[in-house]
Amino acid sequence: AGLREALGSRLQWSTSSSKHSSDTERLRVGFVSFDFKNHPATHILLQVFQNFDPSLVEVFVYALNSYQDTWTEKVKTAVRQYRDVSALGLRDTAELVMEDGIHILVDLMGFSVGERLSLFALKPAPVQVAYMGYPGTTGSSFIDYIICDQTACDPSTSEEQFSEKVVYLPEPYFPSPLALALETTAPVTTVSQQQIEEFRREYGLPSDGFIYCCFSQLGKLDKPTFTSWMDILTRTNGTYLWLLRTPPEAERNILKEAMKHDSGDKQFLKRIVFTDKLPREKFLRFASRACHLFLDTHLYNAHTVAAEVLQGGLPLLTLPGRTMASRVASSFLQSLGCCHQDELCARSSSDYVQKAVDLSRNLSDLLSRLRKRILDHVHKGSSLLFNPRDFAKVFSDGLHAIWQRYKRGEEPEHLYINGTVGVTSAQHTHMHSEL
Repeated sequence: AGLREALGSRLQWSTSSSKHSSDTERLRVGFVSFDFKNHPATHILLQVFQNFDPSLVEVFVYALNSYQDTWTEKVKTAVRQYRDVSALGLRDTAELVMEDGIHILVDLMGFSVGERLSLFALKPAPVQVAYMGYPGTTGSSFIDYIICDQTACDPSTSEEQFSEKVVYLPEPYFPSPLALALETTAPVTTVSQQQIEEFRREYGLPSDGFIYCCFSQLGKLDKPTFTSWMDILTRTNGTYLWLLRTPPEAERNILKEAMKHDSGDKQFLKRIVFTDKLPREKFLRFASRACHLFLDTHLYNAHTVAAEVLQGGLPLLTLPGRTMASRVASSFLQSLGCCHQDELCARSSSDYVQKAVDLSRNLSDLLSRLRKRILDHVHKGSSLLFNPRDFAKVFSDGLHAIWQRYKRGEEPEHLYINGTVGVTSAQHTHMHSEL
């Protein structure tokens, strides 16, 4: 509070400064993160930065971490200014943001490790936004908006779940971290059966049988999800569950818990297969072909991992919850037309189990059609999940809708972005009532 008070006169000067007039409609947007390095958030954002129209958006980056690598260098070449503020105090950082004349300041951290939400408490920019790094509300009065979509952030629960107003982009609200590298998925469709069998042998996977998998960190695994997984295994024959040892101690704990679900099958525990994390090239080229169905975790979905496996054509089964963290995978599937008739979006825990069981018995038909549908979107770029160029345009539209509302002196409100149009909740409801 003392720092904000000390900065009061400068804040007032800044928000009325000519730097914030944006008469040319070119926005100065600042992004604040600890992770401008080899990190999934940077893999995603770099694609967005590279595809912004520079006549409409100028990107300023404020790095909270002094560590730099090749990904940091890529970010530097894609933005107007890269500011290492890791050694600066809050006052100096806030003054730098104001001196840069930032119109919209975007927090990419929330409550993640390395965050500096206290910077935003000083209100160094006229409009402040939360995006991507933390799938939930900041619960603060100083973040005006959160950027999401109507599937990941259900409009019917937004008032109770978010202190911020929600900017609803078309699904999904962020693209795959690999969307610009579609050449990595092109060979997937041409991987031979022999190569798949060799890959399975190398990683101790069965040579035949139906393989379920989950490549998320096992810290996301909740008890209801695990119970569902065990129910799936006990209700099917010749099926396996492939998990990663992340963290390593999880393997021992999971096998101990799995014993409680053993129905007398002497091979039951052997049907749960653990491997170390795969080299990225092998993961992208083979993992999506070596298994048949990705089983998502309930409370906290796979996010960037889900985008990656879908880009490889692997169908993913999810159970959307009420929170943003539990609805991201269904946002991806919605953009791919795979929530149609609830194909891969379950309605309940029992439905999740039943779908997984049914899909294992329908390998040659429905799963093949789902895989083909997903890969068609990948190769055509017909979903924003795999089209960073179109996504950057939509994201830019959202930023401009926010700024135009501010310029008109209007309070933050939920906004729905449709093409180049940003409409409020009331306008959105009226438009749909006329359909």
